[in-house]
Amino acid sequence: MEKSRKYLIGGSVGLIIGGSSDIRFPQELEVNDLSKAKEILEIKEKKPDLPEPEVWLGHSSFGGKGFIAKNVGPIKFLMKDVEKEKTSIYYTYSSKNVLNIPFLINNLLYMKLLRCGIAVLHASTVSSSKFSVSFSAWQETGKTTTTLRFIKHGFRYVSDDRSFLGKNRKIFPYPVEIIKKPHLPYLLTLIQPKLPKFVRSTFFRGKKLNLPIELNPSNLKYFFLLERNRKKMFEKKDFREIVPLLIQNFSYEVRFDSHNQIKQYAYINPKLDLKKLEKEYETLLTKRLKNVVCYKLCSPDRQDFAKMALNLIRKEETVKSEF
Repeated sequence: MEKSRKYLIGGSVGLIIGGSSDIRFPQELEVNDLSKAKEILEIKEKKPDLPEPEVWLGHSSFGGKGFIAKNVGPIKFLMKDVEKEKTSIYYTYSSKNVLNIPFLINNLLYMKLLRCGIAVLHASTVSSSKFSVSFSAWQETGKTTTTLRFIKHGFRYVSDDRSFLGKNRKIFPYPVEIIKKPHLPYLLTLIQPKLPKFVRSTFFRGKKLNLPIELNPSNLKYFFLLERNRKKMFEKKDFREIVPLLIQNFSYEVRFDSHNQIKQYAYINPKLDLKKLEKEYETLLTKRLKNVVCYKLCSPDRQDFAKMALNLIRKEETVKSEF
């Protein structure tokens, strides 16, 4: 029998993956003890013992108090107790891609992190001995490029694409494999999505990088929102102005009703109020970004963002040291 893998996400949520599941999370977050976890999400790739239906939702989906299930051919799925401290998911191999199980797990993790007071950021993060810096942007804008430039200037890698922000601006690492993509001129980025798939996979394929991880980063001090724009400029922003932009940037993930199984569960179990969770996320994000220095950076070239951000940080640190 395969041993279950245990992860501690955001310092608060325990994730247990068992059965024959090949779903994996950053190895650096794997632990033996989950006694510090406030919430638990258990995932098992195994045929579930399906309860008796109470409410039918289509020809193959059904649910009842505290559960939602699907049973059609080889697709067997059961999710229990989403609104409780411990949530369980059981699924067969055929269900993984059909029901997009990895995306479902992420949605549930973000929900549980929210209940633990941890805000999820669509951002990359680096850390120095004094403070951490995060970069958020739309896909293909330059988060990873900027992160790598900062690392060359002595910062340490914390996370790429996802960061978790807790009380007192504490950053929790989520180190995933970085793929460095080739630098493309601005106009070429506009036509790239229209190119045939084999052209994109051959000529625009990225390179995997192995970087040392900072598992105990400094608290977040600077936050940069990056935007590919024909005009090169920067603008200091109040943290309250950044929040709605961040939510738009990450709306597919933080709209907790974006996964059908969660939506069906909430329909049968109204204690899980998804609209309320979205408002709570916005409130928490606003609270967590308070006292963080925020800037919006605009440039047509992603290579510019690191230099612009470093210059602004140097200026901020110099001004503070003069008092």
